[in-house]
Amino acid sequence: MTDTASRAAQLLKGHRESIDRLDAILVYTLGERFKHTQAVGRLKAEHDLPPPTRSARNRRSPVSPILRTRPISTPNSPRNSWPSSSRKSSSTTNATNPDGFSVISHTQGDFPMAMKIRLARGGSKKRPHYSIVATDSRMPRDGRFLEKLGTYNPLLAKDSEERVKMDVERIKDWLSKGAQPTDRVARMLEAAGVTEKKTRSNPKKGEPGKAAKDRAEKKAAREAAPADDAAAE
Repeated sequence: MTDTASRAAQLLKGHRESIDRLDAILVYTLGERFKHTQAVGRLKAEHDLPPPTRSARNRRSPVSPILRTRPISTPNSPRNSWPSSSRKSSSTTNATNPDGFSVISHTQGDFPMAMKIRLARGGSKKRPHYSIVATDSRMPRDGRFLEKLGTYNPLLAKDSEERVKMDVERIKDWLSKGAQPTDRVARMLEAAGVTEKKTRSNPKKGEPGKAAKDRAEKKAAREAAPADDAAAE
């Protein structure tokens, strides 16, 4: 035999020995498992425990109630108009309005306190454009909402009529049903006269510091000095 053939024979012999060892380990493991199964069977027989059925062995673990999604709805959602199969199988139904936003239609439950009137950002980078929308505060901010109520364009001048446009009647309707506006939308509604203006406390951070107050006093004194000289003349 050549050197190559002899080396191949040695490798084959080594592999055969490894396979034999694995075979022995597998036989021992299966034997131990069989003994364990017999011992468990004897214990169940002693305690009169019924053997598990095939369906019980193949049954999946129940889904945690925390992971289940519960369908929700708004106060004016037509629940009775939906088919029963749709109410049971799906929690939400998505549609698209002419503006390109995705609109959510809920089918079960009434949670008016979770309703918010907020801003939904659009536009491009450094050129924002906001939509005033009514949505559920528990839903993700993925561009979907229940109803569009107006627009807000911060790029326009503050005295421009196109800066803030709102459907006042629909906003009043949502407010009557318990929807809560965010702070920014609340200020817009106060400016438009939809809601009463609230008195907000100005935090101390907004007050000028000691150095700024000293500079203001010195400036006022300098301005008052020429006026006194002119009056004396």
